[in-house]
Amino acid sequence: MRKRQLGPYFNAAYVTRMEPKILQFGILGLKSKWDSELAQNSSGSIEIDYSHDFMLATLDTISALAFGTEPRVAHWVDATVKVHGMRAMMPLFKFFPFSTGNLVLGSIAARRRLLAEGGKKPADLLQAFLDAQDP
Repeated sequence: MRKRQLGPYFNAAYVTRMEPKILQFGILGLKSKWDSELAQNSSGSIEIDYSHDFMLATLDTISALAFGTEPRVAHWVDATVKVHGMRAMMPLFKFFPFSTGNLVLGSIAARRRLLAEGGKKPADLLQAFLDAQDP
């Protein structure tokens, strides 16, 4: 991929079209999470791990834009850490397949099905990659 292939998708106008998803999974997602935790706590106070919560919100935002689906990368990252930990402790697990390819290829196939069925073309990075032309 060259800069001129993806350059149009990182200009201010295209990023503005992605803004609702950035807000939804960024600051509004954090606010929703923290409000939910406050509602469940009878004392009215909670402990917030900013580093962890902002990292997960960033992962959610990037995955929503890159894969065009509801965020699941944060859960996938957690699962990946567990799988690699199990592989380190029990070498037999190295014979079980585990790949990110299914996530990426599945997202691409789902997007192509959506477009083939006449669905609206979303404004996200996945669509930008699919629309990119080799000059």
